[in-house]
Amino acid sequence: MDGLDIVILLLHPVVATAFIIWILNKRSRKRFVTSHSEISHGNNGKSVSRSRIFVISWALVISGFVANFIFNYRNGNTDIVSILIPAGVGSLHSIGGLLGIFLLTLITIRKRRSSTHHNHEIKDANNKNKSGQLSQNLVTIVIIGHAFLGFIWLIELIST
Repeated sequence: MDGLDIVILLLHPVVATAFIIWILNKRSRKRFVTSHSEISHGNNGKSVSRSRIFVISWALVISGFVANFIFNYRNGNTDIVSILIPAGVGSLHSIGGLLGIFLLTLITIRKRRSSTHHNHEIKDANNKNKSGQLSQNLVTIVIIGHAFLGFIWLIELIST
C-alpha cells in the first residue's frame, strides 16, 4: 500500500470527522441563544442548516463509496458486489451508512411536507420539545458508533 492509497482511504473519515465536529458545534451554539429576535428568526436558520446537513451527508456517503471503489480498483479488485458490500466490519459500516442516508432522506422529505401544513410557533424555555432532544442524542450516539465501525474497518484495510 502506497501513500496515495492511504490518502484515498483517509479522505472520507477526515471529512466525516470535520462534519461531525461542525454539527456538534452548531448544536452547542444553539443552546445559548437568548435574544428574542434570534429565536423568532430561528426557523429560517433551521431550514438552511437542515438542508446543508442533508446535502453534506449525501456527499459524504457518495465520497465513501467512491473512495472505496477507487481503492479496490487500484488494488485489482473489480468485483462490484464485493466493492459495494464489503466483508467483515466494512459491511456493517457500508450498510449502516446506506440505512442512515435512507432514514435521513425519509425524515427530510417528511419534515418538508409537514412544515407546509402547520404553523410554526415560538416555544419558550418551559415548553421545550424533549423528544426532539432525545432523538438528537440518539442520532449522535448512532453516528459515533458508525464512525467507530469505520475506524475499525480503516485499520483492517490499512493492515492488509
